[in-house]
Amino acid sequence: MTAFIFEAESNKNLKLLLSLADELGVKTHKLSAQQLSDHHLAAKIEAGMKTNDVSRDQILQALGKL
Repeated sequence: MTAFIFEAESNKNLKLLLSLADELGVKTHKLSAQQLSDHHLAAKIEAGMKTNDVSRDQILQALGKL
């Protein structure tokens, strides 16, 4: 399975993409702002798990807490 997240300022453009996806038989799911934020956080955590040596300050900075 492959997934994409589209973010756009224009609802018109998103509707066009959703219409095309529907026409092609591609499933779509709308994410809330919280779900999108959770996704970004999980991606940062996953990227951080692949490094050998990370300080607490680097983790907080990556999470936008510093």
